[in-house]
Amino acid sequence: MGFQSAIGAPIYVDGKLWGALIASRDRDRAWPAEAERSLADFGELVAQAIANADARDQLAASRVRAVGASDAERRRLERNLHDGAQQRLVALSLTLRLAQTRIDSDPGEARRLIEGANQELTLALAELRELANGLHPALLADRALAQRSRHWRGVRRFPSRSRPYRTSGCPSRSR
Repeated sequence: MGFQSAIGAPIYVDGKLWGALIASRDRDRAWPAEAERSLADFGELVAQAIANADARDQLAASRVRAVGASDAERRRLERNLHDGAQQRLVALSLTLRLAQTRIDSDPGEARRLIEGANQELTLALAELRELANGLHPALLADRALAQRSRHWRGVRRFPSRSRPYRTSGCPSRSR
């Protein structure tokens, strides 16, 4: 079964030759004038379908990577909560219970335990703030850098000063 005539059209995907479409006839009849153009147009549709399928595969792979990264980050946060803040809070709870048992018999020791618990609570809250900052920086989302700066100024353990930045003219040199 031989063929008498054939027409073809290349299929390019992302600028690279992917394949070709070939149509043949086994009878000695002329192809209509628009046959090559129609085959080329169909080839472009095939190329678009191939590109769409490839993009869909890439999107699915990207989603898998994003979900994997999200799960890894969630596990990291859970681990940090479990190994850090949760342990501090459990120790704090035990210290406060011990202080409670000593209030009547040894008020000085109870006071010392409560002071230590207060310091532990401060550290636990700072640790939770640091973890929560990685989840959603609410102050940045709401009122931007000015509030965030005021927040951290109160948290830092070294003195700091801030002054407004002038957007016009030269800063004054008066002191």
